[in-house]
Amino acid sequence: MSGHSKWSTIKHQKAVKDARRGILFTKLATQITAATASGDNLDMNPTLKVAVDNAKRQGMPKDNIERAIARGSGRGGGARLAEIIYEAYGPYGVGIIIRAITDNKNRVLSEIKATLNRAGGNLAEQGAVTYQFEEKGLICVNENVGKQEDLQLIAIEAGAQDIETAGDWLKIYTQPQDLQKVKKILEDGGAKIHSAEIMFKPKSIIMLDTEKSAQVARLLEILENINNISNVFSNFK
Repeated sequence: MSGHSKWSTIKHQKAVKDARRGILFTKLATQITAATASGDNLDMNPTLKVAVDNAKRQGMPKDNIERAIARGSGRGGGARLAEIIYEAYGPYGVGIIIRAITDNKNRVLSEIKATLNRAGGNLAEQGAVTYQFEEKGLICVNENVGKQEDLQLIAIEAGAQDIETAGDWLKIYTQPQDLQKVKKILEDGGAKIHSAEIMFKPKSIIMLDTEKSAQVARLLEILENINNISNVFSNFK
């Protein structure tokens, strides 16, 4: 019985991992397709280059990447995707910015509203939340502490605006338009880039206790798992 139980556990864990991987690949493909709206040449479209690089780092197959680019350029069929930014408030006044990429605005809006309502949150009017954030480029680097000082100097010289450290991780913030330039200079300097994206950085943080934090974190997790949502940003810790 123990062998059977162990095999069942392994199968279950694999199924969960495969499901999460499928959700991730769907989101990555959607980001690539949306980025292709500005052109399918990676050298001329830095947003697309970042999206493709992120997909490769996550192990997304080459065929999937090419299909996503084809769809975005109109060669793959299907409806055109559009990026939409939604603003919302979660429980305890937490500000939330939701980035969605979809060909069906009504469907994704309905899912977002239902998710927020169940958690005690609500949608906000345009501009009601975004003023609490700054749009930034974010590059996450995974390197040992001994090499971080050199990489920080490289990043600053390349145009980085701010740098945060946590163990073996560096968070490097840039102006959105400088993201690809700083990323390339870091790569040329030997940095192990984990991810690079345009994100919304909160200007100030709302501190919550453990119980309240768990409630808000659960809401953000559910939002992130909606198929057409590519990113969720908040100002709570």
